[in-house]
Amino acid sequence: MKKISLVVKDSKEPLKLAEKIEGYLASRNIKVRYDDAAGDAVIAIGGDGTILRAVSLVRNKQVPVLGINFGTTGFLTEVNPGEWRAAADRLLSGDYAVMERAKLRVEINRKKIGDALNEAVVITSAPVKMLHLQVSVDGENAGIIKADGLIIATPTGSTAYSFSCGGPIVDERVNCLVITPICPVERGAHSLIVPQDSEVEVKLMKPGRGAVVVIDGERRKKLSYDDNVSFAISENKAYFIRLRKDFYRKVRERL
Repeated sequence: MKKISLVVKDSKEPLKLAEKIEGYLASRNIKVRYDDAAGDAVIAIGGDGTILRAVSLVRNKQVPVLGINFGTTGFLTEVNPGEWRAAADRLLSGDYAVMERAKLRVEINRKKIGDALNEAVVITSAPVKMLHLQVSVDGENAGIIKADGLIIATPTGSTAYSFSCGGPIVDERVNCLVITPICPVERGAHSLIVPQDSEVEVKLMKPGRGAVVVIDGERRKKLSYDDNVSFAISENKAYFIRLRKDFYRKVRERL
């Protein structure tokens, strides 16, 4: 490993740690750049938002990301700040595993608008205006959901927005998609787990009800009444550095 990129949360403590890590790596003859997609690995210092930024930075490259937690939850991060030196040593010696994570491809009328690591959300653009959403899975009618919106999450995203809306936690080794309604009218409208190779389609059923599709809480696109929004596993992946097998420790301690 010759070059490492740092992606850092714009806050005092993460920035201080970034300086320490930069100095340590430089002493080991490693080139350090900030927000550079050309590195052999990325160290993301912050919370899950910083991780998402790092994954977006490297886009379709097979560059693994190591997260150091300075966030509120930090479920996607691997180590705590006090463990940074040991983590850096293992990174440089190659003593780690790389976990591949699925991304979700989002299309509007068969035109791709982006990939999501966590989730894509179809949601009302006007508060207190409920949507009527026709949902189909692999062409089969899955019902009309009356709700504020609908979340389509990857296993990675099952511990994020979907979880806060009552969705299940999915073991990171399971290949599936999770469909979770946001504030549904019917009490029986629960999450639905579908195979990962499924295509999920969503249509607005009532004209005049404004909606947007939001990808990983950042990118958004306005939807029209006649738009068809489709979701399927992307050909692109995200790659995370794993130093230990601790998914359920994170579930116990961080959720």
